[in-house]
Amino acid sequence: MLGYTSTELLQHNSQEITHPLDRSMNRKLFNSLINGKRRSYYIEKRYLNKDGDVVWCRVTTSVVDGPDGQVQYVIAMVENFTARSKSRQS
Repeated sequence: MLGYTSTELLQHNSQEITHPLDRSMNRKLFNSLINGKRRSYYIEKRYLNKDGDVVWCRVTTSVVDGPDGQVQYVIAMVENFTARSKSRQS
């Protein structure tokens, strides 16, 4: 979707591949998950692919708790809707 190999993606965090104008909101939402203020969130945001082009995505993110009730990990589903977005603009 972004043109990176799996190895290349592991060398970046999600903020690095998020469009600069979306980083602040993304960081706030993610921190609210980690701090226990919310269990999940949905956002439409832009990523930058390997060539620097914008890729519009819908991202649904949720926490998964461990046996002790603390956040064990975060899981996200990312859907690319760039093509649909471009067809609406035409």
